[in-house]
Amino acid sequence: MHQDPNSFSMDDALRLAATPAGKELLNLLKSNTSQDMTSARKAVESGDYEMAKKSLSSLLQSPEIQKLLRQMENGHE
Repeated sequence: MHQDPNSFSMDDALRLAATPAGKELLNLLKSNTSQDMTSARKAVESGDYEMAKKSLSSLLQSPEIQKLLRQMENGHE
């Protein structure tokens, strides 16, 4: 069985989160107390993942976060 190249499993997420860039990204997100992050947390808690995604979209545009995401995407730790 072939795995869809666009699929992303929990194992993939855990592997990324364990990288230095992933750990740094998680720490940035955990320490962020902005309204966007608060809204996203509340949305996730209520099961509204679309609203969480919308709330995080502006936060994820930050240059620092974009740099970490690129590092994770390119496999640079």
